[in-house]
Amino acid sequence: MARVSELDRFMSHVLKAESGCWLWTAFKMPSGYGNFRTPCRHELAHRAAYRIFCGDLEPGKDVMHSCDYSSCVNPEHLTLGTRRDNMIDAKQKGRNARGITHGHSKLSESEVKEIRKAKGTQRTIAGLYSISKTTVHEIKSGRKWAHLI
Repeated sequence: MARVSELDRFMSHVLKAESGCWLWTAFKMPSGYGNFRTPCRHELAHRAAYRIFCGDLEPGKDVMHSCDYSSCVNPEHLTLGTRRDNMIDAKQKGRNARGITHGHSKLSESEVKEIRKAKGTQRTIAGLYSISKTTVHEIKSGRKWAHLI
């Protein structure tokens, strides 16, 4: 019995959409990124697509999506970049979690607005909201929750 090539096995999990994206139809993580199982390991599907269609990945490089769709594996939508390149791209496109959508947020937007207007010491304000003095300072200075300014 003939073995199925890695390319054929990979493409059996791809749906080509009218948008030009190649949508990963097999297992996806909650983040939307696909997972492709190779004989040696599990690999993110977009990284596998880059490796299969474009060549080996450079150590320390991220595979970035120009289409901003995490389950897309179209090699024409994928480029290599540094982690910094990827973070800058995400920030410019508004994809970073911030405010209440950030998983570690302890405050609501209305609480942040209250903190910005609050009078008193940073210690007192921090105690009222169960946060650090540093967080109060960063909120008041605009370093944190800057999108609400």
